[in-house]
Amino acid sequence: MSGGAGGRVSELSIWRSGRLGAVLAAGACLLFATAAGAGTGRLLSQWMNRAPRIDGQIAAGEWDAAKLVDLGAGVTLRIGNDGRTLYLAILDSADPVFTSNDSVGLLFDDEGGVPPILDDGAFGSVLCHPTPDLGEGRIDLTFSQEVIYQEVPQSGFCLEQFITGATSFRSALRSEGLTYEAAIPLDGPAPLQAGPGERFGVVFLIYRDGGPVVCLPDCATVSGPADYRNLVLASGGCNTGPQDFGSGDPLVGLPLDWTSENTAGGGPGWVQVPPAQFGDPVFCQANDTGGAGGAACVANFFCTAPRTDSLLRMPLALDGMTAATVRARAVLQVAAPHEYLDVGIRRLDTSGNSLLFWLDENRNETVALWIPVAGSPPVEFWFTHSTFSGGGSEGGYAQIDDVELICGPRIFSDGFESGLTTHWSADSP
Repeated sequence: MSGGAGGRVSELSIWRSGRLGAVLAAGACLLFATAAGAGTGRLLSQWMNRAPRIDGQIAAGEWDAAKLVDLGAGVTLRIGNDGRTLYLAILDSADPVFTSNDSVGLLFDDEGGVPPILDDGAFGSVLCHPTPDLGEGRIDLTFSQEVIYQEVPQSGFCLEQFITGATSFRSALRSEGLTYEAAIPLDGPAPLQAGPGERFGVVFLIYRDGGPVVCLPDCATVSGPADYRNLVLASGGCNTGPQDFGSGDPLVGLPLDWTSENTAGGGPGWVQVPPAQFGDPVFCQANDTGGAGGAACVANFFCTAPRTDSLLRMPLALDGMTAATVRARAVLQVAAPHEYLDVGIRRLDTSGNSLLFWLDENRNETVALWIPVAGSPPVEFWFTHSTFSGGGSEGGYAQIDDVELICGPRIFSDGFESGLTTHWSADSP
């Protein structure tokens, strides 16, 4: 292939060696991006508190916490992560025979961007690296139970590298279909380098009988990394320490897997603020919680209606946990009657529980709130600020900082979750 901006790369099929069979049909070309830019869409990985057993059996209890995506054509994809590992499970229910022409490919773009947005819509490597722990490119999960990596530089080709020992992978033919399970370390010897709350570009390609039966985002229209799907890694989980809001860099913003919205009124809602030594918390220009970095903040002044409710949603996974507590720094400054800060949970069945409710009082405290885990699983934290003095009025605001989940029992430690069988933890069962 030729390099440089606008240079054409041949079809995706040339990325696969003869051992893996011919693939994409003519016309599905891969081009270099001519300008830096993000991928398309938003795919959210979900936090997994328990590491699944990588044995080619997609047991329901092991993958309940993962994101389930129906790709069509009888293929489903499950995606999850913890602090160090990306977990993937693929089921091809329409493939009754397992041959050397069946496999899964993962293209990824994780270089050149500014964290937490790692993808820049272009290939970042100038030269091929001699070891597989650097560089964006392609990972193949193969019929032979091997994991193969091929780096993609700005020009030319890089040799395939076998990284079977640097990942955990197993595929199998079962009664429900052909299954693939993989645990890919995000901070170790595997080429994919990312972390919780970060985003990179991906393409998933599922091959059946030598051809791509289904892809995400699409088998035919991906023309380069700028067309990859944005995969956002879940940013929090149990016993991972406090989740802060960075340095206040406006390019970073709130964690990528959190959602800020207005359920009444309007305005920017919850935003990230700088550390305490800068600006005025009344205008979300300073952290008033006592935390070291930034905080999440909503200010009455920026609300566009007198009654405005601002909701901040944080994904929550308590799979396998019997006890859970959330600890956070919380601030409420009221400017008119009936203003409040509510911290609650929402469950899979859409029911909810309020864990904290401050009404018509100025508070600045570190709170520890017990989470009932019985019943329908909790799936989100809801931080809601309600003001009746919006529309440009000054004085009132709310802030949240250093959100930490403390759960029990702790099932596995990071060494096991990395998928490397040489790193067993002392406290694993």
